Order: sequence, then C-alpha cells, then structure tokens
Amino acid sequence: EEDAHADSIMSLAYSPDGRILAAALSNGTVRLINPEDNAVVAVLEVGVEPISSLDFKLAFTPDGTMLVAAANDVRVWRVGDWELISTFEMYAGGGGALAISPDGRTVASEPLDQDLQLWDLATGATLATIEDVSMATTAAFSPDGRVLATGQAYSEVIGLWDATNGAALAPLDGSDTGGHTDTVNSVVFSPDGETLASGGFDNTIKLWDMPGDTSPITLEGHADRVQSVNFSSDGQLLVSGSRDSTVRLWHASYTSIPPTVLEGHTVSVNSVVFSPDGRTIASGSSDGLGDVYKRQATTNFSVTSYHIPSEILSEGSSIDLSIARPMLDCYPLRQKGYAPYNSCYYCFTFPNIASPTWASTATTRGHPLATRMAASAAFT
Repeated sequence: EEDAHADSIMSLAYSPDGRILAAALSNGTVRLINPEDNAVVAVLEVGVEPISSLDFKLAFTPDGTMLVAAANDVRVWRVGDWELISTFEMYAGGGGALAISPDGRTVASEPLDQDLQLWDLATGATLATIEDVSMATTAAFSPDGRVLATGQAYSEVIGLWDATNGAALAPLDGSDTGGHTDTVNSVVFSPDGETLASGGFDNTIKLWDMPGDTSPITLEGHADRVQSVNFSSDGQLLVSGSRDSTVRLWHASYTSIPPTVLEGHTVSVNSVVFSPDGRTIASGSSDGLGDVYKRQATTNFSVTSYHIPSEILSEGSSIDLSIARPMLDCYPLRQKGYAPYNSCYYCFTFPNIASPTWASTATTRGHPLATRMAASAAFT
C-alpha cells in the first residue's frame, strides 16, 4: 500500500495571478507547482521536523510579490527567484492562524505561549496584541481590512477584532441561536465582506451576515470536522473540505440547494482553495494527494478533477497524468488543450444557477445536482 502520509498536504495557496499553487507539506517543505503543466518549479525548506498538526499555513501577499509560511517560525520568500528574505521566530509556533491584510502590510499570527499578534510584514514590528486569543485555529481579514475574524481551540465563538489596534468587537456567538457548538476551524469573508463563512468541529458550516449576526444559516452534510472553507472570487460558490475525505461545493446564496460532493481523497481534506479566476478548486489531503477541480463556465458548467500522484511531491519531478492513482468509478478522458495524457477524471455537470429546475435535477451516485457526463459530451 502506498504510504503518502509522511507528505500530507497541510495547506494550499494560489498566487494572486493564478500561476503558482503552493503546497505546505508535513515534511516541512513548501512545493511550488505550475498549474499549467503541473511541474514542481521550486522546493522551499521551512527547516522544522515533520509537522503532524495543521499548524503549517501559507499565504501570498495580495500584490503577489511575497509568499509567507507560518510553522515553527514565519518565513517570507520573494516570488520569482524564491529567495528567503525574512525569518521571524517570534511570530509563530503557537497555533494554526495566518492571515495577511488586503494592503499586504499587516500579518496576523500567533507566537508560542502568547496571544495573537498583529505585526508589520516589512519591519517585523509588533502593531497590536489581541489578548485572550491563544491556540488560534484560523484568522481572516475582512476585504476592507478593518476587521479580523478568529477561531480558537475549544471555543465555539468567532472573535471579531479591530484590525488596526486589536480592540475587541462584538463576537459571533450563536451557541444558543444556531451557531457552532464546538471549535471553529476555518473562517473566511466573502469577497464583498457581507458574509463570513465558518467551518467547525461540529461538522457544520455557518454563514453569518456581517456585521453582528447571531442566527447564522447552517450548511449540513459533512460527516466529520470541517477543516477548510473558501469562497469563489465572485462570491457565488463556497467550497469546503472535511475529515470525512470529501470536498463539497455549495451555492452561497441559494443555501437550500444540496451541495455537490466531489470525491477522490481517502482521508482528511485539510485545505481547499479557489483559483483567483474562480474556475479551479484545489484540495490537499492527509493522503498526500491533491485534487484539482476545473470549472468550465460560470453558469452551465462542469467540474473536472484529477488526482495529483505522490510523485509530484518529489523534488524536481513533474506530473505524468498517465500514472495518476485510480479513483473509484473513474474513466479515461482527454481534455483538449489541457491534459496531454489520458488519466482519471470525474465529470459533473451543473444546471444554470438561476434556473428554477435546479433543485429537481436528477442525482447520480449520491451527488445532488450532479449528473455524470459522457466523455464525448464533456470534451469536444
């Protein structure tokens, strides 16, 4: 049996231009992948022992000039030549939170045995300390940069903070009105800032109207902890990854529509991200494999996934899709202009999101709203 667990994917991040997909691995390296040809273009060393928890996070600065990784320390590389330009030992090691403000100047992360810190990326100077937030699991800045949202281990409450000075704002605590009942593991703002999505240990996703919602919408379907949530760039779709080994695609506005389940992983899905153009979803798992789901159009579209074999995790290697590990009920397809090899794909077709017939769409293999497409119909 293939042992990929030594190289579990802990976190993923797309560069703002979509040209690089960065993967943080449990062996203490960051692999930089070119999505066009799936080649590993660089391997960055974090310099720690194998990482067994999810406390290894990545983020690109919004201008795309730097990549930041937080593990036992915070490291900053220049995009392009991938030179290590800064190391900050005092701002990491305490939790799984890493966020960069929209202007690229401020970083939120947590030092070991200290409260969450807001600090200047250019100088390393501490800007503010957010008291009473230790063992942070997640953090996210609002699109306008004014608010920081946080999750914390052993707490069902989402903290909200003034991002300029760390002052406490009214938290999102819906424990008595439909909120989370266990640790909040992931938070993300919608692109317009009007909604905060959160995923938790209670297997649910919550959608909170901002600011100050106390009765969130609940999205149910995952059978285990929700590890990661992310919005598409247009805010229409929400993707989630879970310890139940599935990726689920939700409509962010029409929440009564059942999610589409995208399968392929065998164990926990730790990170899910949309590409900047919203046409691709990448997911990383503890099975050491990545999936990429391709969105073909904005309304009447299909989503395609293929397994990235563990060979991509080897330094200097490139993907040969012909050796991708088989997935259940998959079949060979050739996607014109994208995949040079026959490989293993899942194809799903989705009706127009504005169509009133959406909810009555036939189901296939337990995928609500999804119908398996024939190869001839999928790619011509």
